[in-house]
Amino acid sequence: MRFIHTADWQLGMAFGHVQEKAEVLRQARMNAVKQIIALAESEKVDFVVAAGDLFDDNRISPYIVEEMAKVVSRSRFPVYLLPGNHDPLTPDSPYERCPNLFNNSAIVLRREEPIAVPGGHLYPCPARSRTSSNDPTTWIPARGADDGIRVGVAHGSVGTPNPTDFPIAPGAAKSRELDYLALGHWHGVKKIDERTYYSGAPEQTSFGETNAGKVLMVEIDAPGASPKIREHAVHKLFWSEEKRDLNSEQDVSDLLSDIEELADENGLFRLCVRGALPQPQIDRIERIPEDWFFHFKLELDVAVTNGTWEYNHPLLNEMSAMLKEKTKSESDVDASVARLALSKLHFLVKHAGFNGEES
Repeated sequence: MRFIHTADWQLGMAFGHVQEKAEVLRQARMNAVKQIIALAESEKVDFVVAAGDLFDDNRISPYIVEEMAKVVSRSRFPVYLLPGNHDPLTPDSPYERCPNLFNNSAIVLRREEPIAVPGGHLYPCPARSRTSSNDPTTWIPARGADDGIRVGVAHGSVGTPNPTDFPIAPGAAKSRELDYLALGHWHGVKKIDERTYYSGAPEQTSFGETNAGKVLMVEIDAPGASPKIREHAVHKLFWSEEKRDLNSEQDVSDLLSDIEELADENGLFRLCVRGALPQPQIDRIERIPEDWFFHFKLELDVAVTNGTWEYNHPLLNEMSAMLKEKTKSESDVDASVARLALSKLHFLVKHAGFNGEES
Protein backbone atom coordinates (compact mmCIF):
# COMPACT_ATOMS: atom_id res chain seq x y z
CA MET A 1 0.00 0.00 0.00
CA ARG A 2 1.31 3.41 -1.00
CA PHE A 3 -0.48 6.67 -0.26
CA ILE A 4 -0.07 10.36 0.54
CA HIS A 5 -1.11 11.66 3.94
CA THR A 6 -2.05 15.36 4.09
CA ALA A 7 -4.28 17.58 6.24
CA ASP A 8 -5.12 21.14 7.30
CA TRP A 9 -5.44 22.78 3.88
CA GLN A 10 -7.41 25.57 5.64
CA LEU A 11 -8.79 26.79 2.29
CA GLY A 12 -10.39 30.23 2.53
CA MET A 13 -8.37 31.33 5.56
CA ALA A 14 -8.82 35.07 6.22
CA PHE A 15 -5.18 36.07 6.85
CA GLY A 16 -6.29 39.46 8.18
CA HIS A 17 -2.81 40.20 9.52
CA VAL A 18 -1.39 40.56 5.98
CA GLN A 19 -4.26 42.74 4.75
CA GLU A 20 -4.01 43.40 1.00
CA LYS A 21 -1.83 40.33 0.43
CA ALA A 22 -4.30 37.90 1.98
CA GLU A 23 -5.70 36.79 -1.36
CA VAL A 24 -2.24 35.70 -2.51
CA LEU A 25 -1.92 33.52 0.60
CA ARG A 26 -5.36 32.03 0.02
CA GLN A 27 -4.48 31.16 -3.57
CA ALA A 28 -1.19 29.64 -2.42
CA ARG A 29 -3.18 27.15 -0.36
CA MET A 30 -5.24 26.13 -3.38
CA ASN A 31 -2.04 25.82 -5.41
CA ALA A 32 -0.68 23.52 -2.71
CA VAL A 33 -3.66 21.22 -3.24
CA LYS A 34 -2.84 21.12 -6.95
CA GLN A 35 0.76 20.30 -6.03
CA ILE A 36 -0.41 17.40 -3.87
CA ILE A 37 -2.49 15.94 -6.70
CA ALA A 38 0.42 16.32 -9.14
CA LEU A 39 2.81 14.67 -6.67
CA ALA A 40 0.43 11.79 -6.11
CA GLU A 41 0.17 11.19 -9.85
CA SER A 42 3.94 11.29 -10.37
CA GLU A 43 4.47 8.91 -7.44
CA LYS A 44 1.70 6.58 -8.67
CA VAL A 45 0.09 6.26 -5.26
CA ASP A 46 -2.98 4.15 -4.54
CA PHE A 47 -4.86 7.05 -2.93
CA VAL A 48 -4.59 10.24 -0.87
CA VAL A 49 -5.99 10.75 2.63
CA ALA A 50 -6.68 14.32 3.77
CA ALA A 51 -7.17 14.27 7.54
CA GLY A 52 -9.49 17.18 8.21
CA ASP A 53 -9.70 21.01 8.23
CA LEU A 54 -9.59 21.16 4.47
CA PHE A 55 -11.72 24.31 4.71
CA ASP A 56 -11.01 26.96 7.33
CA ASP A 57 -14.67 27.43 8.17
CA ASN A 58 -18.06 26.01 7.23
CA ARG A 59 -19.11 29.49 6.05
CA ILE A 60 -16.60 29.28 3.25
CA SER A 61 -17.43 30.81 -0.13
CA PRO A 62 -19.07 28.32 -2.52
CA TYR A 63 -16.55 29.41 -5.17
CA ILE A 64 -13.69 28.08 -3.07
CA VAL A 65 -15.57 24.85 -2.44
CA GLU A 66 -16.21 24.44 -6.15
CA GLU A 67 -12.57 25.11 -7.10
CA MET A 68 -11.25 22.58 -4.59
CA ALA A 69 -13.79 19.95 -5.61
CA LYS A 70 -12.87 20.38 -9.27
CA VAL A 71 -9.15 19.98 -8.57
CA VAL A 72 -9.68 16.84 -6.51
CA SER A 73 -12.41 15.28 -8.66
CA ARG A 74 -10.16 15.28 -11.72
CA SER A 75 -7.60 13.11 -9.97
CA ARG A 76 -6.91 9.64 -11.43
CA PHE A 77 -6.98 8.05 -7.98
CA PRO A 78 -9.25 8.38 -4.92
CA VAL A 79 -8.78 11.37 -2.62
CA TYR A 80 -10.45 10.73 0.75
CA LEU A 81 -11.62 13.93 2.48
CA LEU A 82 -12.18 13.85 6.25
CA PRO A 83 -14.25 16.60 7.95
CA GLY A 84 -12.26 18.21 10.81
CA ASN A 85 -13.10 20.60 13.62
CA HIS A 86 -12.92 23.66 11.29
CA ASP A 87 -15.20 22.02 8.71
CA PRO A 88 -17.23 19.55 10.78
CA LEU A 89 -19.98 17.48 9.22
CA THR A 90 -22.88 19.69 10.36
CA PRO A 91 -25.84 20.86 8.22
CA ASP A 92 -23.92 24.01 7.16
CA SER A 93 -20.84 22.01 6.13
CA PRO A 94 -19.52 22.55 2.57
CA TYR A 95 -19.81 18.78 2.16
CA GLU A 96 -23.54 19.01 2.92
CA ARG A 97 -24.27 22.34 1.21
CA CYS A 98 -22.57 21.30 -2.02
CA PRO A 99 -22.82 17.48 -2.07
CA ASN A 100 -22.93 17.21 -5.87
CA LEU A 101 -19.48 18.79 -6.16
CA PHE A 102 -17.86 15.85 -4.38
CA ASN A 103 -17.92 13.00 -6.84
CA ASN A 104 -15.63 10.88 -8.97
CA SER A 105 -12.31 10.84 -7.11
CA ALA A 106 -13.37 13.25 -4.34
CA ILE A 107 -14.73 10.98 -1.61
CA VAL A 108 -16.01 12.52 1.62
CA LEU A 109 -15.51 10.28 4.65
CA ARG A 110 -18.93 10.81 6.21
CA ARG A 111 -19.35 7.71 8.35
CA GLU A 112 -17.47 5.69 10.93
CA GLU A 113 -17.20 2.55 8.85
CA PRO A 114 -14.36 0.69 7.10
CA ILE A 115 -13.58 1.76 3.52
CA ALA A 116 -11.93 -0.81 1.25
CA VAL A 117 -8.74 0.42 -0.44
CA PRO A 118 -6.00 -1.47 -2.34
CA GLY A 119 -4.31 -3.74 0.17
CA GLY A 120 -6.59 -3.07 3.12
CA HIS A 121 -9.07 -0.67 4.74
CA LEU A 122 -9.39 2.91 5.93
CA TYR A 123 -11.02 3.63 9.30
CA PRO A 124 -12.31 7.23 9.10
CA CYS A 125 -13.17 9.32 12.18
CA PRO A 126 -15.08 12.38 10.86
CA ALA A 127 -15.66 15.37 13.15
CA ARG A 128 -19.30 16.34 13.69
CA SER A 129 -18.69 19.42 15.86
CA ARG A 130 -16.07 22.09 16.48
CA THR A 131 -15.15 20.67 19.87
CA SER A 132 -15.46 17.28 21.49
CA SER A 133 -14.24 15.56 24.65
CA ASN A 134 -14.41 12.14 23.00
CA ASP A 135 -11.52 10.27 21.42
CA PRO A 136 -12.63 10.00 17.76
CA THR A 137 -10.80 6.68 17.27
CA THR A 138 -12.75 4.68 19.85
CA TRP A 139 -15.20 3.26 17.29
CA ILE A 140 -12.50 1.38 15.36
CA PRO A 141 -13.11 -2.37 15.72
CA ALA A 142 -10.55 -5.04 16.53
CA ARG A 143 -8.57 -6.49 13.65
CA GLY A 144 -10.39 -9.06 11.53
CA ALA A 145 -8.83 -11.84 9.52
CA ASP A 146 -9.57 -10.19 6.17
CA ASP A 147 -8.82 -6.56 7.05
CA GLY A 148 -5.45 -6.34 5.36
CA ILE A 149 -3.48 -3.18 6.12
CA ARG A 150 -5.43 -0.98 8.53
CA VAL A 151 -5.15 2.83 8.27
CA GLY A 152 -6.97 5.14 10.67
CA VAL A 153 -7.78 8.72 9.61
CA ALA A 154 -8.60 11.16 12.42
CA HIS A 155 -8.48 14.82 13.43
CA GLY A 156 -7.55 15.72 16.99
CA SER A 157 -4.80 16.12 19.59
CA VAL A 158 -2.68 13.33 21.01
CA GLY A 159 -2.07 13.80 24.72
CA THR A 160 -3.73 17.23 24.79
CA PRO A 161 -4.30 19.01 28.12
CA ASN A 162 -7.47 20.48 26.56
CA PRO A 163 -10.29 18.01 27.26
CA THR A 164 -12.51 19.37 24.44
CA ASP A 165 -9.89 19.30 21.65
CA PHE A 166 -10.77 15.85 20.28
CA PRO A 167 -8.33 14.08 22.64
CA ILE A 168 -6.67 11.03 21.08
CA ALA A 169 -5.07 8.61 23.50
CA PRO A 170 -1.31 8.09 23.17
CA GLY A 171 -0.78 4.63 21.74
CA ALA A 172 -4.12 4.71 19.90
CA ALA A 173 -2.58 3.07 16.80
CA LYS A 174 -1.44 0.11 18.89
CA SER A 175 -4.62 -0.22 20.93
CA ARG A 176 -6.82 0.00 17.79
CA GLU A 177 -4.57 -2.46 15.95
CA LEU A 178 -3.79 0.02 13.19
CA ASP A 179 -0.81 -0.21 10.88
CA TYR A 180 -0.87 3.57 10.52
CA LEU A 181 -2.84 6.44 12.06
CA ALA A 182 -3.01 9.52 9.78
CA LEU A 183 -3.72 12.61 11.86
CA GLY A 184 -4.64 16.23 11.21
CA HIS A 185 -5.00 19.26 13.50
CA TRP A 186 -1.36 20.15 14.26
CA HIS A 187 0.18 22.22 11.45
CA GLY A 188 3.71 20.80 11.32
CA VAL A 189 4.94 17.29 10.53
CA LYS A 190 5.18 15.43 13.82
CA LYS A 191 5.94 11.81 14.62
CA ILE A 192 4.03 10.55 17.65
CA ASP A 193 5.23 6.97 17.39
CA GLU A 194 6.27 4.52 14.68
CA ARG A 195 2.71 4.26 13.35
CA THR A 196 1.24 7.68 14.21
CA TYR A 197 2.01 10.92 12.37
CA TYR A 198 0.70 14.41 11.82
CA SER A 199 1.32 15.50 8.23
CA GLY A 200 1.04 19.20 9.03
CA ALA A 201 -0.36 21.86 6.69
CA PRO A 202 0.90 21.99 3.07
CA GLU A 203 1.28 25.77 3.43
CA GLN A 204 2.15 27.30 6.79
CA THR A 205 -0.69 29.28 8.39
CA SER A 206 1.13 31.54 10.89
CA PHE A 207 4.45 32.41 12.47
CA GLY A 208 5.76 29.95 15.02
CA GLU A 209 4.70 26.77 13.26
CA THR A 210 7.56 24.33 12.74
CA ASN A 211 8.13 21.82 9.93
CA ALA A 212 5.04 22.90 7.99
CA GLY A 213 4.56 23.03 4.22
CA LYS A 214 4.82 19.30 3.61
CA VAL A 215 2.95 16.07 2.96
CA LEU A 216 3.91 12.52 3.92
CA MET A 217 4.46 9.66 1.50
CA VAL A 218 3.54 6.43 3.30
CA GLU A 219 4.38 2.88 2.22
CA ILE A 220 3.29 -0.23 4.10
CA ASP A 221 4.32 -3.58 2.67
CA ALA A 222 1.98 -5.85 4.65
CA PRO A 223 -0.22 -6.00 7.75
CA GLY A 224 2.01 -5.51 10.78
CA ALA A 225 4.94 -4.15 8.75
CA SER A 226 6.53 -0.88 9.86
CA PRO A 227 5.43 2.10 7.74
CA LYS A 228 8.06 3.80 5.59
CA ILE A 229 7.62 7.56 5.80
CA ARG A 230 9.05 10.24 3.51
CA GLU A 231 8.45 13.98 3.78
CA HIS A 232 7.76 15.99 0.62
CA ALA A 233 7.78 19.81 0.56
CA VAL A 234 4.90 21.29 -1.46
CA HIS A 235 4.86 24.88 -0.17
CA LYS A 236 5.69 28.04 -2.08
CA LEU A 237 5.79 30.53 0.79
CA PHE A 238 8.42 30.64 3.53
CA TRP A 239 7.53 31.83 7.03
CA SER A 240 10.38 32.73 9.37
CA GLU A 241 11.04 34.85 12.40
CA GLU A 242 14.07 36.27 14.13
CA LYS A 243 14.37 37.35 17.77
CA ARG A 244 17.34 39.55 18.71
CA ASP A 245 18.61 41.40 21.76
CA LEU A 246 20.43 44.49 20.46
CA ASN A 247 22.56 46.83 22.55
CA SER A 248 25.13 48.36 20.17
CA GLU A 249 25.63 49.78 16.70
CA GLN A 250 27.50 46.61 15.73
CA ASP A 251 24.53 44.49 16.85
CA VAL A 252 22.29 46.48 14.50
CA SER A 253 24.75 46.20 11.61
CA ASP A 254 25.00 42.43 12.07
CA LEU A 255 21.21 42.14 12.16
CA LEU A 256 20.72 44.14 8.96
CA SER A 257 23.34 42.05 7.17
CA ASP A 258 21.68 38.81 8.26
CA ILE A 259 18.22 39.99 7.23
CA GLU A 260 19.39 41.05 3.79
CA GLU A 261 20.67 37.52 3.23
CA LEU A 262 17.25 36.16 4.23
CA ALA A 263 15.38 38.43 1.80
CA ASP A 264 12.92 36.45 -0.31
CA GLU A 265 9.97 37.61 -2.40
CA ASN A 266 8.07 34.53 -1.20
CA GLY A 267 9.00 35.07 2.44
CA LEU A 268 6.88 36.19 5.36
CA PHE A 269 9.25 37.49 8.01
CA ARG A 270 8.67 38.61 11.60
CA LEU A 271 11.44 40.46 13.42
CA CYS A 272 11.22 40.82 17.20
CA VAL A 273 13.83 43.19 18.64
CA ARG A 274 14.58 43.85 22.31
CA GLY A 275 17.37 45.71 24.05
CA ALA A 276 18.56 49.30 24.49
CA LEU A 277 19.83 51.48 21.65
CA PRO A 278 20.39 55.12 20.66
CA GLN A 279 17.51 56.45 18.58
CA PRO A 280 19.55 56.61 15.33
CA GLN A 281 20.12 52.86 15.57
CA ILE A 282 16.42 52.26 16.21
CA ASP A 283 15.71 54.35 13.11
CA ARG A 284 18.01 52.07 11.06
CA ILE A 285 15.91 49.08 12.09
CA GLU A 286 12.66 50.87 11.25
CA ARG A 287 13.99 51.61 7.77
CA ILE A 288 14.38 47.94 6.79
CA PRO A 289 12.86 47.79 3.28
CA GLU A 290 9.54 45.98 3.41
CA ASP A 291 9.94 44.90 -0.22
CA TRP A 292 12.74 42.55 0.80
CA PHE A 293 9.91 40.15 1.69
CA PHE A 294 6.42 39.26 0.58
CA HIS A 295 5.34 40.36 4.06
CA PHE A 296 7.44 41.98 6.80
CA LYS A 297 6.38 42.54 10.41
CA LEU A 298 8.51 44.42 12.93
CA GLU A 299 7.96 44.15 16.68
CA LEU A 300 10.11 46.63 18.62
CA ASP A 301 10.57 46.45 22.37
CA VAL A 302 13.69 48.59 22.61
CA ALA A 303 14.61 51.15 25.26
CA VAL A 304 16.15 54.35 23.90
CA THR A 305 19.44 55.40 25.49
CA ASN A 306 19.56 59.05 24.35
CA GLY A 307 16.06 60.51 24.24
CA THR A 308 16.32 64.32 23.91
CA TRP A 309 13.22 65.19 21.91
CA GLU A 310 11.01 68.24 22.14
CA TYR A 311 7.44 67.82 20.92
CA ASN A 312 6.13 71.42 20.92
CA HIS A 313 3.29 70.17 23.07
CA PRO A 314 3.23 70.87 26.83
CA LEU A 315 1.80 67.55 27.97
CA LEU A 316 4.14 65.47 25.81
CA ASN A 317 7.13 67.56 26.84
CA GLU A 318 6.19 67.12 30.50
CA MET A 319 5.93 63.36 30.06
CA SER A 320 9.23 63.24 28.15
CA ALA A 321 11.06 65.29 30.79
CA MET A 322 9.68 63.14 33.60
CA LEU A 323 10.77 59.91 31.89
CA LYS A 324 14.24 61.30 31.06
CA GLU A 325 14.70 62.15 34.73
CA LYS A 326 13.66 58.63 35.75
CA THR A 327 16.27 57.11 33.41
CA LYS A 328 18.84 58.42 35.93
CA SER A 329 17.31 56.41 38.76
CA GLU A 330 19.63 54.44 41.02
CA SER A 331 17.32 51.48 40.53
CA ASP A 332 18.35 49.57 37.40
CA VAL A 333 14.79 48.30 37.01
CA ASP A 334 13.23 51.76 37.23
CA ALA A 335 15.81 53.23 34.83
CA SER A 336 15.24 50.42 32.33
CA VAL A 337 11.46 50.84 32.44
CA ALA A 338 11.83 54.60 31.98
CA ARG A 339 14.10 54.17 28.94
CA LEU A 340 11.62 51.75 27.37
CA ALA A 341 8.68 54.07 28.10
CA LEU A 342 10.59 56.99 26.58
CA SER A 343 11.19 54.97 23.43
CA LYS A 344 7.53 53.95 23.23
CA LEU A 345 6.44 57.58 23.62
CA HIS A 346 8.70 58.68 20.78
CA PHE A 347 7.56 55.78 18.58
CA LEU A 348 3.87 56.57 19.12
CA VAL A 349 4.27 60.29 18.48
CA LYS A 350 6.46 59.65 15.45
CA HIS A 351 3.99 57.25 13.83
CA ALA A 352 0.83 59.15 14.76
CA GLY A 353 1.62 61.95 12.31
CA PHE A 354 1.86 64.52 15.13
CA ASN A 355 2.32 67.98 13.62
CA GLY A 356 3.39 69.90 16.72
CA GLU A 357 0.09 71.68 17.33
CA GLU A 358 -1.61 71.66 20.69
CA SER A 359 -4.50 69.43 19.70
